[in-house]
Amino acid sequence: MNPVLRAVTVVNGTGSGEFAAGTTVQITANAPPTGQRFSHWSIVPAVTFPSGASLLNEILHFIVPEQAVTATAVFEDIPVTGVSIPGTATRTLTAGQTLQLSATITPSNAANRAVTWTSSNTAVATVSTTGLVRAVDRGTVTITATTECGRAAQTTVRVYRTIFSTRWKATPLNWLLFFLGFGWVWMWF
Repeated sequence: MNPVLRAVTVVNGTGSGEFAAGTTVQITANAPPTGQRFSHWSIVPAVTFPSGASLLNEILHFIVPEQAVTATAVFEDIPVTGVSIPGTATRTLTAGQTLQLSATITPSNAANRAVTWTSSNTAVATVSTTGLVRAVDRGTVTITATTECGRAAQTTVRVYRTIFSTRWKATPLNWLLFFLGFGWVWMWF
C-alpha cells in the first residue's frame, strides 16, 4: 500500500514537494532581499517539530501533518541603528561658499537609508536635500541629518564674511573707507 502524500509548499524558500504524513522534512529560507534579514517561518496549518526546532531557524525541520502545508519565510527590514556625518565637528565657510556633506548610515546594509537634511538657521546657511550646504551670511548654524526612524547626526558650520564678499561693492567711498580703516596696517609691512 502506497502512503498518502501531502503537499508542502514553501514560499521564499526551498523544500517544496509531496511527502508522506509523519515524514520529517527540511525547508530552507532563501537569501533575504537587500536591506532585509530572515525573521521567522509562518506555517499553516500548525505542524509538529522535532526536538530543538524553532520557527526562528532559517533551516527548519518539521513533521508533515495529515494535510497540505504552506510554509512562508518571513523577512524584515534591517533597521538603522546610527547615522554620522564624516569629518570635523565644526566646519568653516565664507559667505557664498558651498560644502557637500554626506551621511553614513549604520549598519551599511540597513533597509531605509533615506536622510533628511535641515539647517537650524537658513539666514546663515541653507542645506539641500542632497546635503549641499550653501553659506549665506555671518553666523553659526547646526546642520542635521535625520533618518526616517529618527536617528540624527549634527555638524556645526561657522560662516564668516570676507571684506570682499558678494555684498561689498568696489565704489570710491568703499575703497576710501577700506584704506582709512586698514591702509595704515599695510604701511608698516
